[in-house]
Amino acid sequence: MKKGKGFLIVSLIVLLFLMGCSLNGHTEKTDSNADTSDKASKKGLYVLSIEEQGMMVVNAIPNDFSSNGGEKEYFDAISYHYPKASEELEVGQRVLVEADGPILESYPGQGKAKKVTILPEYKPDKADLSESQVVRKALKELESESTSNWIAAIRNITYDKEKDTWKVDIKQEENMYEFDIDDK
Repeated sequence: MKKGKGFLIVSLIVLLFLMGCSLNGHTEKTDSNADTSDKASKKGLYVLSIEEQGMMVVNAIPNDFSSNGGEKEYFDAISYHYPKASEELEVGQRVLVEADGPILESYPGQGKAKKVTILPEYKPDKADLSESQVVRKALKELESESTSNWIAAIRNITYDKEKDTWKVDIKQEENMYEFDIDDK
Protein backbone atom coordinates (compact mmCIF):
# COMPACT_ATOMS: atom_id res chain seq x y z
CA MET A 1 0.00 0.00 0.00
CA LYS A 2 2.87 2.39 0.79
CA LYS A 3 4.38 1.77 -2.66
CA GLY A 4 1.10 2.74 -4.32
CA LYS A 5 0.86 6.02 -2.36
CA GLY A 6 4.49 6.86 -3.09
CA PHE A 7 4.01 6.28 -6.81
CA LEU A 8 0.85 8.40 -6.76
CA ILE A 9 2.64 11.29 -5.00
CA VAL A 10 5.61 11.18 -7.39
CA SER A 11 3.23 11.03 -10.37
CA LEU A 12 1.32 14.08 -9.10
CA ILE A 13 4.53 16.05 -8.58
CA VAL A 14 5.72 15.24 -12.13
CA LEU A 15 2.30 16.17 -13.54
CA LEU A 16 2.27 19.49 -11.68
CA PHE A 17 5.79 20.24 -12.91
CA LEU A 18 4.82 19.52 -16.52
CA MET A 19 1.68 21.66 -16.22
CA GLY A 20 3.73 24.50 -14.76
CA CYS A 21 6.14 24.33 -17.68
CA SER A 22 3.31 24.84 -20.16
CA LEU A 23 1.57 27.70 -18.34
CA ASN A 24 3.85 30.41 -19.67
CA GLY A 25 4.45 28.92 -23.11
CA HIS A 26 7.65 29.45 -25.03
CA THR A 27 8.90 31.40 -28.00
CA GLU A 28 11.24 30.18 -30.69
CA LYS A 29 12.52 31.30 -34.05
CA THR A 30 12.00 29.27 -37.21
CA ASP A 31 14.50 26.62 -38.18
CA SER A 32 15.96 29.06 -40.68
CA ASN A 33 19.34 30.50 -39.74
CA ALA A 34 18.32 33.91 -41.07
CA ASP A 35 16.30 36.41 -39.04
CA THR A 36 15.44 38.20 -42.29
CA SER A 37 14.51 37.23 -45.81
CA ASP A 38 14.58 39.23 -49.02
CA LYS A 39 11.42 37.41 -50.12
CA ALA A 40 8.00 38.70 -49.07
CA SER A 41 5.76 36.20 -47.32
CA LYS A 42 2.14 36.08 -46.16
CA LYS A 43 2.76 33.13 -43.87
CA GLY A 44 1.49 33.36 -40.31
CA LEU A 45 -0.10 36.08 -38.24
CA TYR A 46 0.88 39.72 -37.73
CA VAL A 47 1.39 40.81 -34.12
CA LEU A 48 -0.69 44.03 -33.93
CA SER A 49 -0.46 44.82 -30.25
CA ILE A 50 1.31 43.57 -27.16
CA GLU A 51 0.15 43.91 -23.59
CA GLU A 52 1.75 42.80 -20.35
CA GLN A 53 0.03 39.39 -20.41
CA GLY A 54 -0.66 38.83 -24.08
CA MET A 55 -0.91 39.88 -27.69
CA MET A 56 -3.37 40.54 -30.50
CA VAL A 57 -2.62 38.76 -33.77
CA VAL A 58 -4.34 38.93 -37.17
CA ASN A 59 -4.01 36.51 -40.08
CA ALA A 60 -1.77 37.72 -42.88
CA ILE A 61 -4.05 36.03 -45.42
CA PRO A 62 -7.80 36.71 -45.38
CA ASN A 63 -10.55 34.11 -45.64
CA ASP A 64 -13.11 34.44 -48.44
CA PHE A 65 -16.66 33.75 -47.21
CA SER A 66 -18.40 35.42 -50.17
CA SER A 67 -19.62 32.13 -51.66
CA ASN A 68 -22.09 31.75 -48.79
CA GLY A 69 -22.99 35.42 -48.31
CA GLY A 70 -20.13 36.41 -46.00
CA GLU A 71 -17.26 38.83 -46.40
CA LYS A 72 -14.90 38.43 -49.34
CA GLU A 73 -11.94 39.56 -47.24
CA TYR A 74 -12.23 38.44 -43.61
CA PHE A 75 -9.15 38.51 -41.39
CA ASP A 76 -9.22 36.26 -38.32
CA ALA A 77 -8.02 38.00 -35.16
CA ILE A 78 -7.17 36.37 -31.85
CA SER A 79 -6.22 37.85 -28.52
CA TYR A 80 -3.83 35.38 -26.89
CA HIS A 81 -2.90 35.23 -23.23
CA TYR A 82 0.88 34.90 -23.41
CA PRO A 83 2.87 36.30 -20.45
CA LYS A 84 6.16 36.37 -22.39
CA ALA A 85 4.76 38.54 -25.20
CA SER A 86 6.09 41.87 -23.90
CA GLU A 87 9.56 40.40 -23.34
CA GLU A 88 9.99 38.35 -26.49
CA LEU A 89 7.84 39.80 -29.27
CA GLU A 90 7.49 43.07 -31.20
CA VAL A 91 4.52 44.61 -32.94
CA GLY A 92 4.74 43.97 -36.68
CA GLN A 93 6.43 40.59 -36.49
CA ARG A 94 4.86 37.63 -38.24
CA VAL A 95 4.42 34.58 -36.02
CA LEU A 96 2.90 31.13 -35.87
CA VAL A 97 0.96 30.38 -32.69
CA GLU A 98 0.16 26.99 -31.19
CA ALA A 99 -2.89 27.38 -28.97
CA ASP A 100 -3.09 25.84 -25.51
CA GLY A 101 -6.72 24.72 -25.42
CA PRO A 102 -9.80 26.05 -27.17
CA ILE A 103 -10.18 29.45 -28.85
CA LEU A 104 -13.35 31.33 -27.92
CA GLU A 105 -15.34 32.18 -31.04
CA SER A 106 -15.85 35.87 -30.29
CA TYR A 107 -14.26 38.56 -32.45
CA PRO A 108 -11.47 38.77 -31.74
CA GLY A 109 -11.15 35.17 -30.67
CA GLN A 110 -9.62 34.59 -27.26
CA GLY A 111 -7.26 31.88 -26.12
CA LYS A 112 -3.96 30.92 -24.54
CA ALA A 113 -0.77 30.51 -26.53
CA LYS A 114 1.36 27.48 -25.78
CA LYS A 115 4.14 28.17 -28.30
CA VAL A 116 4.97 31.14 -30.52
CA THR A 117 7.34 30.78 -33.47
CA ILE A 118 8.80 34.02 -34.86
CA LEU A 119 9.02 33.92 -38.65
CA PRO A 120 11.85 35.56 -40.64
CA GLU A 121 11.22 39.24 -41.37
CA TYR A 122 10.93 40.54 -44.89
CA LYS A 123 13.80 42.94 -45.57
CA PRO A 124 14.56 43.44 -49.26
CA ASP A 125 18.08 44.09 -50.51
CA LYS A 126 18.89 47.82 -50.27
CA ALA A 127 16.07 48.45 -47.77
CA ASP A 128 16.96 50.07 -44.46
CA LEU A 129 13.77 49.09 -42.62
CA SER A 130 12.39 45.63 -41.97
CA GLU A 131 8.80 44.53 -42.36
CA SER A 132 8.00 44.84 -38.63
CA GLN A 133 9.44 48.37 -38.46
CA VAL A 134 7.31 49.42 -41.43
CA VAL A 135 4.18 47.83 -39.94
CA ARG A 136 4.74 49.71 -36.66
CA LYS A 137 5.08 53.01 -38.55
CA ALA A 138 1.94 52.31 -40.60
CA LEU A 139 -0.06 51.42 -37.48
CA LYS A 140 1.09 54.65 -35.83
CA GLU A 141 -0.11 56.62 -38.89
CA LEU A 142 -3.39 54.70 -38.79
CA GLU A 143 -3.90 55.77 -35.16
CA SER A 144 -3.69 59.43 -36.16
CA GLU A 145 -5.91 59.01 -39.24
CA SER A 146 -8.63 56.62 -38.08
CA THR A 147 -11.26 57.30 -35.43
CA SER A 148 -12.05 53.59 -35.06
CA ASN A 149 -10.74 51.38 -32.30
CA TRP A 150 -11.54 48.32 -34.40
CA ILE A 151 -8.87 45.76 -35.23
CA ALA A 152 -6.64 46.57 -38.19
CA ALA A 153 -5.47 43.98 -40.72
CA ILE A 154 -2.35 44.26 -42.87
CA ARG A 155 -3.65 43.54 -46.38
CA ASN A 156 -0.41 44.03 -48.27
CA ILE A 157 3.11 45.35 -47.78
CA THR A 158 5.52 46.07 -50.64
CA TYR A 159 8.86 47.80 -51.07
CA ASP A 160 9.60 50.07 -54.06
CA LYS A 161 13.37 50.06 -54.55
CA GLU A 162 13.35 52.98 -57.04
CA LYS A 163 11.37 55.29 -54.74
CA ASP A 164 12.92 53.86 -51.57
CA THR A 165 9.48 53.64 -49.98
CA TRP A 166 7.16 50.99 -48.62
CA LYS A 167 3.46 50.78 -49.38
CA VAL A 168 1.23 49.31 -46.66
CA ASP A 169 -2.45 48.56 -47.25
CA ILE A 170 -4.55 48.23 -44.10
CA LYS A 171 -8.18 47.24 -43.67
CA GLN A 172 -10.06 48.43 -40.59
CA GLU A 173 -13.76 47.59 -40.49
CA GLU A 174 -14.89 48.36 -44.04
CA ASN A 175 -12.33 51.15 -44.49
CA MET A 176 -9.19 50.72 -46.59
CA TYR A 177 -6.05 52.73 -45.89
CA GLU A 178 -2.89 53.04 -47.93
CA PHE A 179 0.29 54.36 -46.35
CA ASP A 180 3.56 55.27 -48.03
CA ILE A 181 6.41 54.85 -45.56
CA ASP A 182 9.85 56.28 -46.32
CA ASP A 183 12.59 53.69 -45.91
CA LYS A 184 14.55 55.52 -43.23
